[in-house]
Amino acid sequence: VRPIDLANAYATIGGEGQRAKPYIVKQVVSGIDNRVLFEGGPELTKAFDKDVAADATDALRAVTRYGGTGSGASAVGRPVAGKTGTSNESKSAWFVGYTPQVSISVGMYLPDANGTPQSMNGLYGLESGSLPVDVWVQFARAYLQNKPIEQFPPRAGIGDDKVWTPPPPPTTTRPTTSTTTTTDAPTESTGPTDSTGPTTGGTTPR
Repeated sequence: VRPIDLANAYATIGGEGQRAKPYIVKQVVSGIDNRVLFEGGPELTKAFDKDVAADATDALRAVTRYGGTGSGASAVGRPVAGKTGTSNESKSAWFVGYTPQVSISVGMYLPDANGTPQSMNGLYGLESGSLPVDVWVQFARAYLQNKPIEQFPPRAGIGDDKVWTPPPPPTTTRPTTSTTTTTDAPTESTGPTDSTGPTTGGTTPR
């Protein structure tokens, strides 16, 4: 994959689904009379719906905001979305990111004399894949200098209404037992009395 291909793919997402055919020559001007002989410009075609692009951008913005190597791109100081990529043994390392104005791709390789990819582990701290991000930030800062800060479209939330949400767990109610004990005060009963014997008595519960 060539860096221009990835830059163009991410530019399509950042361009709300509009794909622009890459071109190199912007303008050709005559050296005799300064007439414009050729004017280059993007040829736009719709690649996918703008809501799809908005949701993809929302996901790629999370890469640059919430930890990981890609979060270093936030140092550009404006809204950015993108993704890092490092192949096995760091034989290639990437960062492709975009703002609302520009898409930039940084690809790094270390081939030998025969063109065979070599590991870049240990080269300028590439174990973490952070070097392409650092290059991206420096280039983006220079390109975007004095340009206004623009915002990405808000997330559309395609399919959110179709996401299955598990029901809450059933509530279990423990059976309750109630024991009521009633105790009445004893009633004193006094038996008959004679002149010679003791008084007899007792208690009789109701």
